[in-house]
Amino acid sequence: MRVLIVSQYFAPEIGAPQVRLAGMATALRRQGVEVEVVTALPNYPTGSIFPDYRRKLLHSETWAHDIKVHRVWLAAAQGSGFRRLLSFASFAALLPLALQRVERPDVVFVNSSPLTFAPVALRAARRWKATPVLGISDLWPDGLVEIGSLKPGRVLSILLRLEAKMYREFSMITPVTDGIKTTLLSRKGVPESKLAFLPNGVDTELFHPDQEAVELEGVTDHAGAVFAFGGTMGYFQGLDVVIDAMDQLRDRHDIRFAFIGDGNERVRLEEEVVRRNLTESVIFRDGLPAAKFAGVLPAVRAGVVTLRDMEINRGARPGKTFPIMAAGRPVIFSGDGEMAEMVSDAKAGMVVAPADGSALADAIRTLADDETLADELGKNGRDLTVNRFGWDALVDSWLTTIKRLPELSEIP
Repeated sequence: MRVLIVSQYFAPEIGAPQVRLAGMATALRRQGVEVEVVTALPNYPTGSIFPDYRRKLLHSETWAHDIKVHRVWLAAAQGSGFRRLLSFASFAALLPLALQRVERPDVVFVNSSPLTFAPVALRAARRWKATPVLGISDLWPDGLVEIGSLKPGRVLSILLRLEAKMYREFSMITPVTDGIKTTLLSRKGVPESKLAFLPNGVDTELFHPDQEAVELEGVTDHAGAVFAFGGTMGYFQGLDVVIDAMDQLRDRHDIRFAFIGDGNERVRLEEEVVRRNLTESVIFRDGLPAAKFAGVLPAVRAGVVTLRDMEINRGARPGKTFPIMAAGRPVIFSGDGEMAEMVSDAKAGMVVAPADGSALADAIRTLADDETLADELGKNGRDLTVNRFGWDALVDSWLTTIKRLPELSEIP
């Protein structure tokens, strides 16, 4: 079988959210599936094309496990507004150029959001007589409406019609969370027979408690307890709660918090840390390749994952949670919904209400003062990821589901 993954973002060397697609692609290869990827020139989360890829229209490379990656230029942008819409439109417009470099696949997996390029990939799938599968990692345009970036009107109506059309015309739909699955069934009119569930997972061999240590200044050399957030610093994360918590812990000189990553909220967060005079206890480090991040995680007391208090976030399973657990470290989860229940049920960490800086400070203080408890919670998280969320098992189940389609049932 040959699977083509089409996504506007695929730069797994810098971490989430591309780490999901990297895990999926790697597990497919281990199943004997041939994999190619079509994507944009790497630009996430900075909103500008990475230096090594500038002044290129098309670029092909071979990623790990002999996976061919074909990249095409786009008008890179982050945030919201016209420039972001132009970024979406430019990728959709130039996508056919990259698709011409692909060997005919059996399955075209389109990673949404956004949905703007899905029709282009769908047309290519039909031309190849391949099976189109739509992956839904975020409900779009619902999220844009909730944060106020998209108001009722003609544009929203067009996007909602596009969404409904894609749900009808793709052969299978792959939701990432139970919440998204429920919404697809109850509000979006997708029949259950079209769903092939594939939640976020983790490479439990890469992320491991005994992973070889990697030094990171200010983190692995700190004498006290270090708590860390690793990944994209964006609006949906609501990371001001971390600064509120650390403000309440300013007298605890043994506690340090490290933001590791980038995103359109990073500069504002750094400015807020300076304004509150917290630069000794709150530090920022650039994003790390997954292999290096895996070597840093075992040294932290706990990983912190936050979600803004929004309805759409209650059905989320942030992918950044699973590497923390796989590394044997507890999770402090600031949020409601599906992920909060998972962490709580597995006793894999501590759950606090979203946007509650005092509760987050109490959780950090508790684990800073009780290393034995942190280790116990971390072990529970490791057990959970090994037993339920390893990529190989997840992808095997997903392949079994999509192979029920008549056109795929005979393909080895």
